[in-house]
Amino acid sequence: MIDFREDHITYRNFTAEELAEERGYYAQLITEVKRAMSGIGASKYALGLELKRLYESDVYCTDPGWVSPCKSDDGTISCYLCSYVFFRECEKNFDLDKSQVSRYMNIVDEFGDGENGLKQEWSAYSWSQLVELLPLTPEERKEITPEMTIKAIRAYKEKLVATSQQEKSSGKADEKAVATSQQKDYWIKSVNFPANSGMQYLRFIGCSVKYVCDQVLQAEAKIAELKQKLADLEALSAPKSDESGEINYQ
Repeated sequence: MIDFREDHITYRNFTAEELAEERGYYAQLITEVKRAMSGIGASKYALGLELKRLYESDVYCTDPGWVSPCKSDDGTISCYLCSYVFFRECEKNFDLDKSQVSRYMNIVDEFGDGENGLKQEWSAYSWSQLVELLPLTPEERKEITPEMTIKAIRAYKEKLVATSQQEKSSGKADEKAVATSQQKDYWIKSVNFPANSGMQYLRFIGCSVKYVCDQVLQAEAKIAELKQKLADLEALSAPKSDESGEINYQ
């Protein structure tokens, strides 16, 4: 796959004569791309090949819109050189967007043998099948045959995505389990729990000191409340005496 580094900008330096010469070559390459697009028996592979040749030539930056108006001390002129410039030039000259251009070029890059066309192992595949194969790894592509429909290929890709997501989810669960285990080990060592303490102490693993203190304070408040209720109940149930001072047990 071609690595389009949009955030990586470099420059090409030309003298005025060199710039004029490169612009002539650029016009020639543009003509070749347009011929591949509209000629009799035009082939998508041929178009991808011409676009790839244009990209690798680095002359697309000589369009006047990308040339620095300032000359350097040595008299040369700088031109912006990056994939952003390339895709903008393709859109302007060929009315092709970035996804179309990259698809044409990457099929040539991944499955082609230069001027000889598709490599032998991919010659039986349709263009649409190759487009679907682009994002797959070489190992994943082994499961795809020329007889498979686009629908079947997409179903296979969806299955790969689902499996990948499941593996990621399982991996996160494993990471969480490891982190919890490490946390328990840390608490057992740092808090110095009694040996074989079981859940009596281990249920507090992971709790902050503030949390434990808050729980103790709440428990103490609850105990005081219960003690008060118990005292009230005892006062209500205590035997009452009559005015003579004798205790009435009835």
